[in-house]
Amino acid sequence: MDATSLPKSPRGMDRALHLAMGFGVFVLFAGMFVPFPSHGFAYLYGFTLCLPALILIVWKPGSVQTLWRHRSTKWVVLLLLWSLLSLAWSTDRSVADWLGRYVTICLFLYAWSRVFEGREHRVYGFVLVIGAVATVAALAAFAVHEPQVLDGDRIQGFGRLSNTNDAAAAASVLAICLSVIPCKETWQHVARWIMVAVLIAFVCLTFSRGAWGSLFAAFVVVLFCRRNLLNKKVLWLLPVVILVAVLVMFLFLPQLTARDWSHRPAIMLHNFHTFLLSPWIGIGQGTPVHFYVDSTFIWQAQNMFAQLAIQLGLPGLILFLLIWLPLGWRGWLHRHEPLGCLVLALWVFTTLQGQVELPYLIESPSISWLCAWLPLVISYSLQPKRAVESP
Repeated sequence: MDATSLPKSPRGMDRALHLAMGFGVFVLFAGMFVPFPSHGFAYLYGFTLCLPALILIVWKPGSVQTLWRHRSTKWVVLLLLWSLLSLAWSTDRSVADWLGRYVTICLFLYAWSRVFEGREHRVYGFVLVIGAVATVAALAAFAVHEPQVLDGDRIQGFGRLSNTNDAAAAASVLAICLSVIPCKETWQHVARWIMVAVLIAFVCLTFSRGAWGSLFAAFVVVLFCRRNLLNKKVLWLLPVVILVAVLVMFLFLPQLTARDWSHRPAIMLHNFHTFLLSPWIGIGQGTPVHFYVDSTFIWQAQNMFAQLAIQLGLPGLILFLLIWLPLGWRGWLHRHEPLGCLVLALWVFTTLQGQVELPYLIESPSISWLCAWLPLVISYSLQPKRAVESP
């Protein structure tokens, strides 16, 4: 790199760091769909997102105020500090690894606030680009896997989405985002609905029942958030969505019932008993939540809220609810705005899907990690409101 390619002013340096962080956020999301070696992916988003964010914080410490002024940031910091403290009684003593995960969460929130906050057009463009990446990955999965629908063969993604439930959740989140964002150009409308159709087809062929139900609920929320829902041009969408959902359920009923309850009642009961063993402080961050149901090995709580309650006790669960419940309320207050509708729809999806999957909130970046933190960072662009708007 020669001298002419380097930023020649503080403003140029600031712009270069913001561009780097924007690319880092793209890498973080795209890496969910593109197969990378685990360590290679960590090094990549660390170099493209975390490093520029750290440099900008050191260079401009006051820039942290952009993130710190949000009330939720205080609760996030307290939650991470409590999680750090719980390592003292955890069986997982890899403190350095957990510190790295905590820093990654904070730097992701910071980078998003610096790059996207107050710039809705950037959010919309970002969703279209990531949606295109996810759609290509879904089409590649169709081509490689060729699921036998009648045999209930479940399609899956690549890399971090090799688990069918994770793959379904990732495709669902992108389908929700694409269905909400406004598009100005005709080609954008056509492209985004093609992408939504491909992603929904992918979700259907995962046979992830939790994702099906959560995605349906999120789409109903999107329809009711529209101001012109009572307009005859829009009213027909709701019964169409319901009819399609019923037809899909009827068509795939044998595949959906073949797995029975997937041990969910027994898992819920075990989670409750494990929580009661240490309800006040939890068993500690990183302590494995492993057990057997009959002869089936269960390697996590299968529930985001239960996983938090078991590992971090009531303080951890309450701190998370102090982040999560106001987030849903903010989405409701702004439900008639595109980003507010998106926050509310993602909040509903993650809340429902989090009851049966998406267990990891505090971890290395993964799909459950993004499902939880994405609606929070999008909410940064919502302006404060004192009263609920009338429909």
